[in-house]
Amino acid sequence: MRPLSPILALPPLKRSVLENRAAEVATILIDLDDLLIKTTGSAALMPQARLLIGLLIHGSMQMKDALMYTPLSYRAFYVMINKLKALGLIESDGVEDDRRIRRVKLGRRARPIIKLLAESRGALIEK
Repeated sequence: MRPLSPILALPPLKRSVLENRAAEVATILIDLDDLLIKTTGSAALMPQARLLIGLLIHGSMQMKDALMYTPLSYRAFYVMINKLKALGLIESDGVEDDRRIRRVKLGRRARPIIKLLAESRGALIEK
């Protein structure tokens, strides 16, 4: 099994207040899910949710880093990526210097997820 959610050494993101609040909640959700996996061997979050949360926390990632957020095989991961792209929840593009590297980021249709997480921050942090 892969290690739990990777701590990626990425530069700080320039985000709105809404995105910062959503990222705080996302980090808590990933930490709770990692704890559940560690103690019971089972996850509460689906692979799609773990990927979307990872992208919210880190902004954009290389595909190989995004894969680390899920328990999926390489093939299953790319099937999931294609479905999420078709829904407009994520976008991917190549890197100018190296066409072999693909980056993935949240798509336009993921905005309601960010808003929902940001709005739930107060209730989650208070409890």
